[in-house]
Amino acid sequence: MFVCGLFATTTLYSCFSDTSSKSSEGYGEFHNAYTGERQSSYKGSVEQQNDIATLDKMIEEGY
Repeated sequence: MFVCGLFATTTLYSCFSDTSSKSSEGYGEFHNAYTGERQSSYKGSVEQQNDIATLDKMIEEGY
């Protein structure tokens, strides 16, 4: 349960934090949710949408 809580907390922080700093990210690490093109920001990416869907599923299942 602790691991799930830690994952959820980390993922939620990632979902809502501003990751516009390019010093810690390589360009093309994420993919635009609409065009599929590479982007350096997590915000608005396919990966962010997947994380949100995972969290929604975890909430529905009672984690």
